Amino acid sequence: MFLFVVHTQLCMCVSQTEFTSLLAYMTTKFQNLVSFAAINSNACFFETFASINCWRNIYERAASDYECRAVIHFFFPTLIAHSISIISLPLTLLAFDEKGSSIPSPMQQQSLTTDFELSQIVLVPTSDWDATSLGLGNRYDVYDGQQRLVTLNLLLAALRDSFQSEADSTVGGGKRAVALAATAKEISSMLKPTKVRKEDVLRITLRKRDNVLLEKILSPQNESTDEEKEEQAISMGTAGETPTAYLSKLTPKERNELLSPLSLANARIFENFLHISDRLSLLSTRERLRMLDYIVERVHFLVCIPETSRIARNIVMSQGRKGMDNEPIDDFKGLVCFRYTLEEKDMYQTFDRWDALAAEPTIGAIGETLQSSEQTTTPVGRDIISAACLLRSSAALRTKIRGGGADEVYEWERWLRHVLWLQNQRLAEEQETTDGGPIQASWQGKDFFSKEIEPSSLALYHFRTGNWDEFNFLAVKSKKADEQSRNIRVRVQLNFLRDMIASAGSAKEAEILALELLLRAQEHAAAGDDALLFRYLDEFLPLIERWSLWMALSRPSPMQRHARVFAILDAMEHNDSMGSVGHSSGYDDMETLKECMNNYKFGATASGKRLAVAILNRMNAYLMMKDGKEIPLDQESAVDAILPEKIPKGSDWDQNWTEEHHEEWIHCLGNLASISKTGARGGRRGGKKGVDSTSWEAKVNIYKKEAWPLTRELTDLDVWNVDAVIDRQKLLVSLLELIWKK
Repeated sequence: MFLFVVHTQLCMCVSQTEFTSLLAYMTTKFQNLVSFAAINSNACFFETFASINCWRNIYERAASDYECRAVIHFFFPTLIAHSISIISLPLTLLAFDEKGSSIPSPMQQQSLTTDFELSQIVLVPTSDWDATSLGLGNRYDVYDGQQRLVTLNLLLAALRDSFQSEADSTVGGGKRAVALAATAKEISSMLKPTKVRKEDVLRITLRKRDNVLLEKILSPQNESTDEEKEEQAISMGTAGETPTAYLSKLTPKERNELLSPLSLANARIFENFLHISDRLSLLSTRERLRMLDYIVERVHFLVCIPETSRIARNIVMSQGRKGMDNEPIDDFKGLVCFRYTLEEKDMYQTFDRWDALAAEPTIGAIGETLQSSEQTTTPVGRDIISAACLLRSSAALRTKIRGGGADEVYEWERWLRHVLWLQNQRLAEEQETTDGGPIQASWQGKDFFSKEIEPSSLALYHFRTGNWDEFNFLAVKSKKADEQSRNIRVRVQLNFLRDMIASAGSAKEAEILALELLLRAQEHAAAGDDALLFRYLDEFLPLIERWSLWMALSRPSPMQRHARVFAILDAMEHNDSMGSVGHSSGYDDMETLKECMNNYKFGATASGKRLAVAILNRMNAYLMMKDGKEIPLDQESAVDAILPEKIPKGSDWDQNWTEEHHEEWIHCLGNLASISKTGARGGRRGGKKGVDSTSWEAKVNIYKKEAWPLTRELTDLDVWNVDAVIDRQKLLVSLLELIWKK
């Protein structure tokens, strides 16, 4: 099998006529390639085409995520690379019955004469190829196709071992044994070509920690001399067997001892190799030789080599993310853990801690102990880490960073470099002031993860899930009345912020401020700096609430939203007065807010109803705090339209409401009540027997059971008409000014 790779620079250096002549030469020299595609001079890759299928009995069983990006090596003696990383086998090449014996297939003969191609793999060239020691070639990161490459290299290794084992066990040797041994040696040279004046190198490797077993499987015959191998085989009782044969004979205890110190990727490689070897043991020598010939002569695949990782990521994403589930945050993870961390031990410790943090909360256990770092962590999920990086990098760089594409990786790296530079500058200044004291280690990627990514991700996770006790400034149970009151008020404010951000897309930038405030508050609480802590909670938090409400109701442009967010961030950074950021100076601001609340159609959309619940619950909590009552912070609430959207003819609603008034007031905040979801379900079932669930009488019975004061006071009314809606709307607007006054 041959893999053709032509770089963009080459394509742009030759004319179409010259390139056609080159193709004709290649076709003549390499008969196995059956067709070519016309190449575009602006393309990043050269295509070879055929049909495609898979050998599902092996591939589907083994196509598991090996969890770390592979690095694949190719050599360029001229313009092409001879690749042995086989990608595909035909589905009809071999058929098995339930007992595992081969069955002649009517499609077999056709399969063995048909070419196959497995779509494309996406590779990105790296810059760490040492031509002096390795010769011509290059190294590539695999963005799509790692599972196929690794799995089918395991298949070749299993074929090699099967031929070598059969050659060693052939009684009397002879030509047959020599031919089988030569075939095994041929496959070995495909997997790890031997050189005279350059170092041998495997065609494909994983990251060092995950490459332990793969390296042993793909190159066992190159590990030692013939004498050493013979002595080792005699001592292990495996004389006459291949170096990997002992893997299949391990007891469960021995397997556990072998795999326990290794990573999960090693365990998966081990299991898949044994499975492939077992399946090949069912085939005759002739069938295995036909399979090998078919792989070498008929299987092709298309290779895409973009010039940058950004283009590679876009290509993979545009194809529905087939292959490795690689997100931009995974690329950033590689930068933090490997490129910006110096010591290998620190690299893998940071990598393990990141993995533990990125585990899904439903899978990982809270407080799970990491053996590698001896620290505890709370799994938050990969999406939370990605969101936290977006929010924190936007705050640090004072710029809008879009998610869901590929650009964020470059912004994240800029954020990383910015933080490392600032911290190392600080360390250098401290070193100068200590006058020759002990030299402090410079900040690296591991420090960036510990001090920036992990705390931010945990804070964002606890904010979104409402785990307020996880924040140190809220977890302390004080006996002082003023501190208890502040604790409850802050929880109410954070609940409101969280619900509003989740409800209104135009207020999502407020999460930048919320996360920044939480991190700063935790820092000052840990340092015992109550003055700054209370300033953040008593001044900045109400300001963030008010501005978030303004963004949700007025729906300004993204530029306006970010300008206000960055203004508050600057004030936090420099401890400015609230007036410097436009703290509600506020007659015009409050009047604008009132106008927006009066005009907003809360009941018209699902997001508007969720926003109404957040605002009504905040107002209800304000009244209950004022009266010293306990607030049901954990209650799940829904919104109920007091005046129903559809008025039954002949009902009391029909008599008290005109069509014009109904259309004018149906979606305003004054016509909405916050009720528990239990009450909402009870209302849909009809309340009392024989009572219409949409009638005023039925609604009064539901509202009487509610804890929120603004909902309970509706039961004092005898009728719900236009005047009642107008009065309630005025009440809610007045509460708006009371809660978020100067």
